[in-house]
Amino acid sequence: MKPEVGYAWQRLRESRGAVSVASLAEETGWSVRHLSAQFRRRGILADLAAECGYYDQAHLAREFRDLAGCPPSRWLAEEFRNVQAALPDDWE
Repeated sequence: MKPEVGYAWQRLRESRGAVSVASLAEETGWSVRHLSAQFRRRGILADLAAECGYYDQAHLAREFRDLAGCPPSRWLAEEFRNVQAALPDDWE
C-alpha cells in the first residue's frame, strides 16, 4: 500500500468518515480523482463502510441522504459539475 493511501485510510478511521475527500487529497498532495482511484483499486471504501456499520449500499445511501439532504448521486453531480474529463478505463 502506498504511504498516502495508508495515511488517508488512518485519517478516515480516526474521524469515523468525517474528514472530506478534498481535505485528504490536499493532505496527501494528490488530486481527489487520484486518491479516489487508489481507494477503489484496493476496495478500501467498502471495508471502511462495513467498519462504520453500513451493511449494504442502500443503508449507506439512506443515511447519506438523511445527513446531506439529497442522494449521493445528486450531491456528486452538484459538487463536481465542472469536472468533465473522462476517467481512464482502469479507474472504473
